[in-house]
Amino acid sequence: MMTVGRRRAMVDVGFLDRTRGVAAAARAVAAADPYSLRVANFFTEDLDLLRALDRPRTVLWKMEFWGTETGGEQLPRSDGVDADAHVREMMSTGHDVIPYTFTAWGRDRLVSVAPTLGDHVVELLPIAQRPPAVPGQPFTLPGAADPGNVPLVGCGGLLHPAKGIEEVVAAFLDAYPDERAHLVCALVVEDDLTPADVLRRWSRELGGRDLSRVHVRTGPYGDWAWMCDFYRSVDVVLVGSRSDSWGRMVSEPLGFGVPTVVRRADCATNHLAPDLTLVDSFEGLGPDDFAAAVRQARAAAPRLAGFVRTQYALPLVRQRFGDLLTRRLPEDVRGDFLRHTERHAADLDDLVVY
Repeated sequence: MMTVGRRRAMVDVGFLDRTRGVAAAARAVAAADPYSLRVANFFTEDLDLLRALDRPRTVLWKMEFWGTETGGEQLPRSDGVDADAHVREMMSTGHDVIPYTFTAWGRDRLVSVAPTLGDHVVELLPIAQRPPAVPGQPFTLPGAADPGNVPLVGCGGLLHPAKGIEEVVAAFLDAYPDERAHLVCALVVEDDLTPADVLRRWSRELGGRDLSRVHVRTGPYGDWAWMCDFYRSVDVVLVGSRSDSWGRMVSEPLGFGVPTVVRRADCATNHLAPDLTLVDSFEGLGPDDFAAAVRQARAAAPRLAGFVRTQYALPLVRQRFGDLLTRRLPEDVRGDFLRHTERHAADLDDLVVY
């Protein structure tokens, strides 16, 4: 929740305490009296909450489409939910519901699985690129005599099969054209796995390959200061994801000017910037093709950095969110909301980067 004046600018219902039931969550919203709410995706509990609220509200509805290649779920939703029926129910709650997603690619896919969305305006609001944190400690190789001269390749994200990290690791070991290079993996894990645990698992899964040039760091989601130092440390980033509604492991290194090579996939990672360097797969990629992709990514890096820094800049995306809400809020609060957001613009930052 974000406070603007004595009211809440936004309540993201995903962070409400639901343990005491729907009625208690609805009372918490009424007590906060926010200018607007945000719900996400296709979850019945959000629909239940909207129906229980004391009066009509302005509601941002964030929708994600993960991709088509994993053979698994394409949408975040409750068990058994029909996406098209959920749209009809959401739009008939009596609230001013504003659907939005991140990319035109995602919007097209959402309409394909929920055709009723085609009857409504689905706004495009990208995930904002946070400004770089103050430089801290760059990544260095343990025990390296001259760590500044060791080429570093990066990959990372959630440790999940759909993110393709194991494919990147195997391809790096088998075919990366610079044998001096080391791979640094910045991982978010959903359990208590340590870096040593991850390396042991990969050693088994990758047929006993020598992992001495692979380094793992595990940390929490959104550890922005460390990730900034990571991007400053690596020479190139490899992204193998097959399931993403956005793909920070693409947009963030691009914004830092890091050459980035991305697996071709029917997910949002391929649609965040024009003329990304794409490879059909890292698996089976030979050294010559690997080298050509890295050269292409290096040539494109300055232009793509400019694109990300302008199109996804935090002040720009924050302004787009603020303008959209100002247009849709009831007339009697628009002026007050606009004055407060001009005075406390940073209050929207947590919303627009997530």
